[in-house]
Amino acid sequence: MGEKVTNVQRWNPLIVMTMIVAIFVFFGISIGTTGVLWAEILPVLRMDDALFGTLSLISPMVSIFILLFAGNFIERIGKRTSVSIGLVLLALAPYSLSIAGSPLHFALVNVLYGLGYGIVELGINSVTLDWERERQKSVMNYVHAAFCAGAIVAGLGVGQLLAAAWAYTTILSGVAL
Repeated sequence: MGEKVTNVQRWNPLIVMTMIVAIFVFFGISIGTTGVLWAEILPVLRMDDALFGTLSLISPMVSIFILLFAGNFIERIGKRTSVSIGLVLLALAPYSLSIAGSPLHFALVNVLYGLGYGIVELGINSVTLDWERERQKSVMNYVHAAFCAGAIVAGLGVGQLLAAAWAYTTILSGVAL
């Protein structure tokens, strides 16, 4: 106890901010893509609007649980690890949605999305707050604007891809990659 830490590795604020913005943009792309594709996906899932609406609540419920109760877990495993896990889940979710063919599969996809969104949001907001404290500069509004820009660009881009006769499965697989 009381030992002074030496050999502390410094982080490059520009690289970290670039990663933060990229993750927020991807976050927006993920949401913007699915928002435009529902009209294409719903007939394949063979469920009515009420079931779709109910099962769609799984994702935010899982995210809320993570945001309220997983903070200590995220701190224990580390922000980099948690964000990485969340991004992997957010890559698996659109791929899984692209092959979903039943309401049960759709429910499981929503669990993946909820875990991914909750873990990434908790981790990346924490990293952003660390960046703000270290640099003594407020950027949270800018990174959340990057999220919105990602959603808008994805929505417009997906609309163009659908107009060019791309299959929703191909688009979702592209987002997964």
